Amino acid sequence: MKKIIILIIFSLILTGCYNYNEIEKTAIIDAISIDYNDNFAVTFEIIKNTDADNLKLEANYVSGSGDNIVAAFSNAESKIDTNPFFSHLELIIVNEAIIKNHFNEISNFILRNPKINNNIKLVAVKNSAKEVLTIKKDDAITSNLINQLIKNNYNNAHIKNTNFDRIVDKMLSYGIDSPISLITVNNDNTYQFDGMIIINHDETFSNDDVLLFNILDNNCNNILLSNKTSALRINKCQTTIDFKNNVINVKLKSELSNVVNNKVNKESYEQDITDKITMFYQKIKKHNIDLLGINQKYYKKHHNQVNYYQKHDFTIKVDLIINKYGLISEGHHE
Repeated sequence: MKKIIILIIFSLILTGCYNYNEIEKTAIIDAISIDYNDNFAVTFEIIKNTDADNLKLEANYVSGSGDNIVAAFSNAESKIDTNPFFSHLELIIVNEAIIKNHFNEISNFILRNPKINNNIKLVAVKNSAKEVLTIKKDDAITSNLINQLIKNNYNNAHIKNTNFDRIVDKMLSYGIDSPISLITVNNDNTYQFDGMIIINHDETFSNDDVLLFNILDNNCNNILLSNKTSALRINKCQTTIDFKNNVINVKLKSELSNVVNNKVNKESYEQDITDKITMFYQKIKKHNIDLLGINQKYYKKHHNQVNYYQKHDFTIKVDLIINKYGLISEGHHE
């Protein structure tokens, strides 16, 4: 679909008041990588039409660096011998150092840059964002592959939201820490999601941690839980905060996907979920990461900006409802 859109852009230019020479003067920036290692380094993925008759597309790369993000962008743009066109930008890849220490600077630059729209995808990598962006796999364009990965995993409970505008909106909200999905490159140069990293924090989290966070974040879409005798598919979750008793209530609705000898150990599921969520909660609290926005929720309720999250310990309480072939079975565990 994205290739069709790019072809339409080229076609409109060709059929309008522009000609093929005008296309040669336009550099369509499809993706950008941003790294920090002593200074800022930016790489543009530029989509080029290499066949005037068949509109064949390929990617070229231009890099620049500078003491700040503005200088790095300007340096990269100065190396393009055509007019940079950012309106089709769909993907930004950043390295871990950006997320940990320089995200505010990057996000402010993007938000204030009139050339860049905010409807873009944002992912992070642990090492070099440039290396990930410039990997060659046959004739494929890197941003196409990563955007397809995001699309294919849209309902995957092991990844978090990748929309830049929503990430920034959550970050700017009082008391809420915002996660970024991590991707990694396999030995065959394919991509996969590999946990998450939190803005302005050093810690990274596994895919299993992301799944637990999604449960707490009311984002249960087709989560599969299983043991030796059965499998449950969670299709709805609701997390509420009880400040009076300092309890995080997690209510889960699920359907029985598979069962052996018609036995479902509901209490075992509840205990397992409770233990895992409790361990995850203890992990994020140890690092003062408020992914649930507990401080924000407390402020809205009591209009008090105290760091309630760090000053109080919460108990996890899980209520599991299993829909078994039309029969509703309920349980409770804490």
